[in-house]
Amino acid sequence: MSASSQMQATGDAAVSTRPVPERIPREVFTRRLERLLARVDATPERVVERKKSLVFGIDVRGPVRVRVDAIWVFGSYARGALECGDVDLIVHSHMEWAGPVTLDGRPYLGSRLLPGIGKVLSPVIGPLRKITFVHQRDYMSGSTMLDGEQVARDALLLWKPGLDWRSALHGIPLDPTAGRAPRKEWATDEEQLEAERLHFRAARTYAALPTSPRQRASVA
Repeated sequence: MSASSQMQATGDAAVSTRPVPERIPREVFTRRLERLLARVDATPERVVERKKSLVFGIDVRGPVRVRVDAIWVFGSYARGALECGDVDLIVHSHMEWAGPVTLDGRPYLGSRLLPGIGKVLSPVIGPLRKITFVHQRDYMSGSTMLDGEQVARDALLLWKPGLDWRSALHGIPLDPTAGRAPRKEWATDEEQLEAERLHFRAARTYAALPTSPRQRASVA
């Protein structure tokens, strides 16, 4: 049998085949997180030179100072799963221009028009193989497709200045029964798009993220 999950309807309906997400041993992700957290702990702030950055179709170039303030983990890894498809992080960071900036080749004296955080954060936190992150501001504002209640139940603080991140990382209890959170299967792409539109229209209030390693956020 091929490495795929099959969803077959009765009658004349077509068969839909979806790939089974690869499950990777927890130890592999733990080693990757150790390297990531050690890198951030050693240098939580860096200046990244943006030699070419299109923001809203405008060519903005200059050095960007990026500072990581906190990192949380959620999802199956935070629940103690022995195998995970990936690791989900929430990153609280700050960035600002750190020197002369040009706008379409002319000096720019403003403080806005910064590039997307994803374009400048990687040099600070390092390679992200099967590790995904969202920005804390985007999560709290509800501008992601994350399930806020699920994140609030799972989220654990891994790093902030002065925190013993090794104890936080290795102190997560293992749970052989933990696995991938249930996902909604959509019959059509149109049905999924409509559900996403309704998600963004709905009012959402998310709980504050935990401020200590073993503390979990309460559900809002």
